[in-house]
Amino acid sequence: MQTAALAMSKGMAFSVYGENLIILVQNAAIILLIWQFNKDINIIVKILVLLFWIGYAYILFTPNFLGNNEWTLISSSSTLLNIIAKLPQIYSNFTAKSTGQMAFFTFFLNFAGAIARLGTVLFESDDFYFRLQYIVGVLLNAMIVLQFALYWNSGPAKVVPVSKTQTKREKNKME
Repeated sequence: MQTAALAMSKGMAFSVYGENLIILVQNAAIILLIWQFNKDINIIVKILVLLFWIGYAYILFTPNFLGNNEWTLISSSSTLLNIIAKLPQIYSNFTAKSTGQMAFFTFFLNFAGAIARLGTVLFESDDFYFRLQYIVGVLLNAMIVLQFALYWNSGPAKVVPVSKTQTKREKNKME
């Protein structure tokens, strides 16, 4: 949402942010479906989340509500969130020397789409922080695709159940 709002506030072409608006609508539909089928989420939580999203959207999409410093912070937060989302997976793959059950084709398509999006952003935007979030996204996706190449024949990651590990530790302590 913030990427689309930033692009709109800077007067960028729809081709730069249109995809983000479509994904925003898709994510809203997914949230509504989750709320429909998960009866554990009570109405108060739903109302609070909805009010937050409406307020956040109002702040982001109201012209001249935010200054350049705020937009820089918002754009930087998108970059940070992208890093926080991908680094644990990259580290997990690295330590296991395996990509486990991850689907190569899905990650390859994600990587290819990120490259295409980066090309559009680099061509149509001159904002450093706006570009940075896409550059970081491509680099992180490239690292995951590279891990597929490195660990292709390594097989699934070996996971030791906690109960067996604890049992061995307890046995070693007794000896």
